[in-house]
Amino acid sequence: AQIEWEIEVDEDAEPYGFSKQMRDDMMKKFKARHYKKQSTGYSIDNGGWWGDAEMFETILDAYETTGKLEYATMFENLYTNFINRNKGTWYKSGVSGYNEYNDDIAWMCIACVRAYLLTGTTKYLTTAKTNFNGMFERADCYGNDLLQWKHNSGQGTNACINGPASVCACYLAIATADTTYYEMAKKTYLANRKQLYEFSGGKPTGKVWYSYDLGSKKYNYWASTYNQGT
Repeated sequence: AQIEWEIEVDEDAEPYGFSKQMRDDMMKKFKARHYKKQSTGYSIDNGGWWGDAEMFETILDAYETTGKLEYATMFENLYTNFINRNKGTWYKSGVSGYNEYNDDIAWMCIACVRAYLLTGTTKYLTTAKTNFNGMFERADCYGNDLLQWKHNSGQGTNACINGPASVCACYLAIATADTTYYEMAKKTYLANRKQLYEFSGGKPTGKVWYSYDLGSKKYNYWASTYNQGT
């Protein structure tokens, strides 16, 4: 007997792909759950440091892809609260808002310079430029173009500072038309590649090691998407 096949279309099936409606719904629910009004500005939940920087970039992604001013306003409100909590100078010891972790500062500088590029708001660029310059000067302390992860912490360098510092320097070069930032990015990237990339047969495998101690000459070979992503 001959077998006949009949294909039926499920009208209720979820469409393959990512739609504008899905995007907008996701951001609406994210905002309702995590965007909290504070006495000064707004925060993502209770606020933080590098976690804030990553969440702020999510808001910038939404603004960049939709053009909706509500997301620019969200960023401004989040920035206002962050500055109120952490002040405006993060790299100077002894001042309110001091942060000893160079990667934290790099992540927040990325968020701020991206906000400038998307909105043209000058204070975002000023914050990014001032803190990146101060952070980079103190982190570039080994004489081999590798950056120190934690200020005054010894001989340790991490992918999580060299990577975002390279990214931020490129954004600053675009924002300021100052090509010295490209040179900063290039030397940091090449040092990171030389010291923390795994190679096989003369080619990088894609694995980026977590850290290296210049004193003990020891590696932490843990690899994560966090480091490889930057």
